[in-house]
Amino acid sequence: MSLSGADTTKVMALMNQYFDLLINRDYDGAMAMVSQFRNDSLIEMTPELEKHYQMGMKLITPVRYELESMVFNSESDCLVRYSAVLFDKEGDDDNRPNKMFYAIKPVRINDEWHLTVADDADMNTRGSEIEKY
Repeated sequence: MSLSGADTTKVMALMNQYFDLLINRDYDGAMAMVSQFRNDSLIEMTPELEKHYQMGMKLITPVRYELESMVFNSESDCLVRYSAVLFDKEGDDDNRPNKMFYAIKPVRINDEWHLTVADDADMNTRGSEIEKY
């Protein structure tokens, strides 16, 4: 098993497709791209988990999604952190928080990349602190 720049390109293309579906509010299409990964196999999300994810998708209407970081440790140990940008800031002195952060885990099976749900520990991508001035 070896990972290369081609793998990064493939995962970025998957994420951009996922972002396009979300921006266009095609939640069913976005959900169809994401599976669960258990015991080295892809499985469909449980109806409860799918409902939870769709509810989160429908609650916000971001102006765009952005890749924050990509970590590739192995075919089955990767993490993509991304954000939903809720509004554009009005300048350098605009200190309002404008992003919500998420994580998704790409896995490569039989040389094909798939998006899978992140574990709860992966979801805590950033602290949430309000700075006091």
